[in-house]
Amino acid sequence: IFGISSDVAFFQAKDWLPTNGRIITQATQVINESASPLVIYGDNLYEMGLLLTLSHSLEPKVSLLSVQPEQPLNLPTGYSHIFYCGRNEGLLQKIQQDKSYSLKSLNSFGDLWQIVKVHT
Repeated sequence: IFGISSDVAFFQAKDWLPTNGRIITQATQVINESASPLVIYGDNLYEMGLLLTLSHSLEPKVSLLSVQPEQPLNLPTGYSHIFYCGRNEGLLQKIQQDKSYSLKSLNSFGDLWQIVKVHT
């Protein structure tokens, strides 16, 4: 009985990740507060898992885009805010080296970033 009740409580909880649920909730709030947000992610299992964790709280207006670190960085226009979910060093370096963008970390784990267009 204890196992069943703890499973029910676990899946009904708003912050269902015990270690970083509050950070996930804060991240989705930031993303959802954007007028027309885009979330980019890679194709590795960690980033797919992070996106899956975030997706249950994201509003339908949030667009998702899969990017490949080995491909040129072509971020679409027309979004008020662009976010990156992941830790891929190759992709992070590519964004940092592109003088059109800057990165702003949104959590202490280093796996949620806001990509800011630099106005020149």
